[in-house]
Amino acid sequence: MVERSGRRALASDTGENDLNSQPSSGQLALRAARRVYRLLLYPIYFLSGLVPRDPHRWVFGARNGLLFEGNSKWLYLYVARFEADVQAVWITRRKEIVEMLRKQGLTAYLRNSPRGIWEQLRAGVFVVILNSPDINYWTKRGALFANIQHGTPFKRFGRDVRDAANPLFKNHNANALQRLAMKVGVPSTYEYADFVASTSPETSERWSSALGIPRHRVAETGNPRNDVLVAEAYAPDEWDRSWFELLNGHKRAGKKVISYLPTYRHAAGNAREAPIDWTRLNKFFAARQIHAWIRWHPGDERPLPEVGHLDAISLVPGEIDIAPLLRLTDLLITDYSSAYFDFLLLDRPIVFYAYDKQDYLAEGKTLYENYEDVTPGPIVTNFEQLLEVLKREGDADLYADARAELRQRTHDNLDAGASRRVYESIRDRLNAS
Repeated sequence: MVERSGRRALASDTGENDLNSQPSSGQLALRAARRVYRLLLYPIYFLSGLVPRDPHRWVFGARNGLLFEGNSKWLYLYVARFEADVQAVWITRRKEIVEMLRKQGLTAYLRNSPRGIWEQLRAGVFVVILNSPDINYWTKRGALFANIQHGTPFKRFGRDVRDAANPLFKNHNANALQRLAMKVGVPSTYEYADFVASTSPETSERWSSALGIPRHRVAETGNPRNDVLVAEAYAPDEWDRSWFELLNGHKRAGKKVISYLPTYRHAAGNAREAPIDWTRLNKFFAARQIHAWIRWHPGDERPLPEVGHLDAISLVPGEIDIAPLLRLTDLLITDYSSAYFDFLLLDRPIVFYAYDKQDYLAEGKTLYENYEDVTPGPIVTNFEQLLEVLKREGDADLYADARAELRQRTHDNLDAGASRRVYESIRDRLNAS
């Protein structure tokens, strides 16, 4: 059965999103009004730095306060359950997330509630995965700012963007007046993290360069979200249970589980729709005892085409955390999503459906390396090729050495201890400050 979600996770309130597309006149007027409004918040920002910060109080958030997922979620759960000397508080814009966490005995507050604002002002640590609006830019001054990120630096971003065709190029390459307008209007675009979690020295160098921070602020701790992938045992919490159990039910029935995770595309043109015959693909999976799950990027969520009943394919809503589901996945199909770097930890086959590679890269989505050099699996460019390689189960053995080599380059730690290492790294920086 195809599961559909009409709710779309909003993009983060950053300068990068301001430059992603050509806005309408109404959007431009709204952005101008927001920037004027933000000018009124600067006194709050400076005053927030005068409130004494409690190093034993940490606040966490994700995806502009809209989702409970990613590295900050898993670190929050670890700290709340295993580090008794720290009060872990989740900050969100959604009442249902607050209620969900409180039901499990965890601490959470709405971002703009009086208690939520007080928790932000007192917190010694802010933990996010995109930027400070995951919690609140205006209340973080004076806190240690830990941006533990939401991906692996595979595509160039931030200060490393070199192609003027990239919508994000202007963030750090516009003229001085434009940059000043951005710094005043959307200051989180130019904030500097005090700590960033990384997976290897190579990726640490990229975080340092792209974010414009000293190398010593980046540590090879691993990503907390990957603890669930490699843990010997895992029992899902209530918020992860429904989809985990659905897919686990298919595995218990003897089926293989395949995932399709395409990356975010700025353009809304034809490239956004993958050339897939969904009816044929559903029949292909059903005939081979396969169940597939698909999740679009949270910023690019949409329904599957209305092609009838697809009993071998499930569409997972963008707000669902994929880490527990990857644990159950036997084969991953992706294109340019860095999710496959996480999946490398499982040493399972990966297929790269790069149907628009030439156009995608031409739009300025330049990579740190040649695509072919960092794709340890078959690259296919049309639907027929995709079916053929799936018949061969992704040529798993053929690419085993390539997966191992890339895993060795990009993951210093292969265990389930990333959350502990991130916690200890932040704690040590607090103690040294």
